[in-house]
Amino acid sequence: MKSNSIFPFLLGAFLIVLGAAFFAEEIWHFHIPVFKLALGLALMFLGLRLISNKQEYSRCGHRFHHRHTEFFSNTNFDPANIQPEYSVVFGSSMVDFSKLPGDENRNVEIKCVFGDFKARINPNSNVQIISKAAFGSIEFPDFSSYAFGDHLWRSSNFDPKQPILTIRAEVAFGSIKIYGMV
Repeated sequence: MKSNSIFPFLLGAFLIVLGAAFFAEEIWHFHIPVFKLALGLALMFLGLRLISNKQEYSRCGHRFHHRHTEFFSNTNFDPANIQPEYSVVFGSSMVDFSKLPGDENRNVEIKCVFGDFKARINPNSNVQIISKAAFGSIEFPDFSSYAFGDHLWRSSNFDPKQPILTIRAEVAFGSIKIYGMV
């Protein structure tokens, strides 16, 4: 998976707009409020970072929680390197949990804002999906779906005494589809 950052893009776009504004003011006496635009872009960038919680938390210099967040991109996450949290903002992503060994409890969070996220699971494994939706849609492996509120879905052979894959899915103005493949 390639890592991309939106900051260089925003900085480049700002510099282009700044240069164009200076030319427009000098040549055509046309005023563009560059610094208001810069403030607006900075606030939008900060808002996107807060919505997606892109930061990595650390304690005493050691990283203890890692997040995969994608902005404005189409990403297939590596199924061999399952992470505790995935986020997508204004993009689409896919991850495959179907080949995870069922030897231990696992917790995974999926957050989707204005995007599309697909996750594949093995329907014969011990899976529960705890989900929240607000103006979005979540579709489960049994093809049931909903758009508002909280929902708990469990695989047909769910056994609380066995190791469980727990997926916490949250969507706002987007779509999460969790489907089963053997």
